[in-house]
Amino acid sequence: MNRRKHLVLAASVAAFGGLALAGPSTGAFAASTEKSHATVAPQDVDAKAACPKGGSYQWKKLEGGTWGWTANYSNTMSAVIGKGNSGKHVTEAQCMLKGWGYNPGAIDGKFGTRTANAVKKFQGAHNIKKDGVVGKKTWKYLRSG
Repeated sequence: MNRRKHLVLAASVAAFGGLALAGPSTGAFAASTEKSHATVAPQDVDAKAACPKGGSYQWKKLEGGTWGWTANYSNTMSAVIGKGNSGKHVTEAQCMLKGWGYNPGAIDGKFGTRTANAVKKFQGAHNIKKDGVVGKKTWKYLRSG
């Protein structure tokens, strides 16, 4: 979803007081008015690992006191991950990518070619340098949509 459509969707959610909305074929979005701000959640998806962990994405305080969406594997806003990395930060990024409609392949905690390609597509859609590495700027957009 391009940034303009995302903003229109967020404004619509705010105008209708947090109704659940069906999004494009790449995902379904649920509204939340936590902290009096309308927000849009990534879709819940089935994957190899429980994605999101615990059954639903959560809007909560993350690393550094920042509020954002999480798949409940990691609360990082600063870990730098790329091809060859593995672990909970990778699983978190894979779940968030999948939830926003970017297919990283298997949700297995291993950062491979499919995850890198999904990151590049996500970065391109959010006007972030398309390097395939998840750093602070990419986490910011993964957490907020």
